[in-house]
Amino acid sequence: MKNSIFIDFDSEREDKVRITKPEDMVKAIQDNNSEKQMVIDDLTTCINALGTLIHIAHVNDIADKEASAKLCIDYLNETFINKKDNE
Repeated sequence: MKNSIFIDFDSEREDKVRITKPEDMVKAIQDNNSEKQMVIDDLTTCINALGTLIHIAHVNDIADKEASAKLCIDYLNETFINKKDNE
């Protein structure tokens, strides 16, 4: 599988995080009506990339892998699991 996503973060923008794909990939997805699979593939790509970043930071003594993983898990829990439905 080949997948590309671009993640752009700018704290000065209203929409701080933008996720885009190469135009040819978007066209292929639209032609095949495979938007749901695209989202799953993009989540998988992000998770793999995050794991790679955690590993690189750990082996280069930048950040402990357990602390980095906990930071990610805590963020996801607070943002999606523990968040009140009315927020």
